[in-house]
Amino acid sequence: MVSDSKREAIMPTGADADLPGARSTRDWGPALRRLAARFPPHIVFLLVGGANAILLAFLTPPFQVHDEFQHFFRSYQLSEASIWGSVRDGLAGGIIPSSLPEFVKRTWGTLEIWHVPPLGTHPLAETWREFEQPLAPWRRQFAEFITVDYSPLLYLPQTFGIAVGRLFGASPLALLYFGRVANAATAVVVIAWSLRVLPMGRATALAIALLPMAQFEYGSVAPDATIIASAFLLTAVALRANLCKAWSRTDILIAAVAAGIICSKVVYAPLLAIGIPAMLRFEKSALSRKTVTHPLSAHLLIAVFALGLTALWLASTSSTIASLMPPTAASAARKAAIFGEPLRFAAMLIEDMRSHLLRYIEESVGIFGAWTVYLPGYVFALAVISLTLSCTLAGENDPRLNTVATIWNLCLIASVVVLIQTTFFVMNTDRVQFWEVPGVQGRYFLPLGALAAATLVSIKGGPRYHPNTALGYTLLIAIIVFDTVSMDVTIARGFHLF
Repeated sequence: MVSDSKREAIMPTGADADLPGARSTRDWGPALRRLAARFPPHIVFLLVGGANAILLAFLTPPFQVHDEFQHFFRSYQLSEASIWGSVRDGLAGGIIPSSLPEFVKRTWGTLEIWHVPPLGTHPLAETWREFEQPLAPWRRQFAEFITVDYSPLLYLPQTFGIAVGRLFGASPLALLYFGRVANAATAVVVIAWSLRVLPMGRATALAIALLPMAQFEYGSVAPDATIIASAFLLTAVALRANLCKAWSRTDILIAAVAAGIICSKVVYAPLLAIGIPAMLRFEKSALSRKTVTHPLSAHLLIAVFALGLTALWLASTSSTIASLMPPTAASAARKAAIFGEPLRFAAMLIEDMRSHLLRYIEESVGIFGAWTVYLPGYVFALAVISLTLSCTLAGENDPRLNTVATIWNLCLIASVVVLIQTTFFVMNTDRVQFWEVPGVQGRYFLPLGALAAATLVSIKGGPRYHPNTALGYTLLIAIIVFDTVSMDVTIARGFHLF
């Protein structure tokens, strides 16, 4: 274990410990200082993100989050301890109570995977009539859901919530709420913990973690919440351990579990390499007898566990995956083009990011439902302002990444973006030009939030220490709260809840 004295040298202590640059607040009034000290980033996230995620679990109409009904079916399937799905007539899915597809038809409007019904109206009073519909688990049928090949690790909170609901004989709507609340509570607790542990960039990570789109995902049964939370946790633990120059057994265990969840979405696997610069610069530390291992060994253990777990799952579902994504001439041609014309492929990726950057930013901030409910323009502007402001709140004595680590992390972020683009380039071949990247959405970049925050505040020449940190931090909280309230009002109006 890392000694308390060493951790205290890395992580500030006391009332102002969790506020970046908290020592600079002495020039401001007592009220601002108390506010900043009593509401560090992780507490703000618990209060704002926690309350709003639970609210959104009930406020958001059923299945208006991306692919949510498929995630709901998968979560229910896992709650019955059915790990693997089946394939019928070329369709992947599983046997579930007939009341669940019927519930989806009544509230979402269709069971077709690739069809998005019109927005319509979703009064809460009408939705809550679904509480009267029984689950009737003995009536069963095969239902299609392509999420059947997703790792069970992505659905642990939702599965637990739905399993508890089943014990109480809950209706399909109540099961959806059980799953949403469990998912929201888990994500909020894990991200708050991550913000407490993250050694630098906490204010910026807070602003990213509370973007409206991220909050929208927390209040659903979609696995995006689990991926975001796990990525934040892995980043926080890895950066802290590397600054301390040693990994404890607890650090390794936590990081391994988080990495195992992240690697269920293979495009995020580069995050396993966050600590490489620290390994290269490692100097033997005489912290205490409790120091367990060289960082190289820790990273190898984490990587082997995460990648091994992913490989085992992929091997066990290879037949289902082959049914879902059979090889096609179009996908084969695109794979060949990546290696045959690498420069053209790279140019295409750069052009995609250049031409769609604004859309990716908008989607990361928040476009809700099936791309039908838009936030007011001022919310997007305030979100950009809050991110910029948060980068100025790092104190001059706060830990920062060195130049090598900063450049390395920028490369990791870029590699994840490229993997996301490449995956969609190869997989989505219908109704698009050959040299085109279809289907990428801004929400896929949210798991990079903690790493981006720590990297942004460490860039030389970037935003630096702000003398009025307490005032700036108070303003940041005010903007986040205002954007959150605006989000809730937008959802209530856009879905016609009342």
